[in-house]
Amino acid sequence: MWPWLAGAFVEAWVRVRGSTPDALREARERFVAPLRARAIGGHLAEIYEGDLPHRLVGCPFQAWSTGELVRLEHLLRVG
Repeated sequence: MWPWLAGAFVEAWVRVRGSTPDALREARERFVAPLRARAIGGHLAEIYEGDLPHRLVGCPFQAWSTGELVRLEHLLRVG
């Protein structure tokens, strides 16, 4: 899994659901929280294996993956 691709997916997912506060909350719970749980020192890796336990591979501290996580957290704020 490439974490930086999650940004476009989550943004589209929220828009299809009308960008409601409930959609924002659900997106934070379903998509952002699991990504944040994988962060090491606030940074995401470049790639994670698709199968459990989703071991990180590639660069352990990737700017574009971390940047998308930060962008999503900003986008999904309520109020």
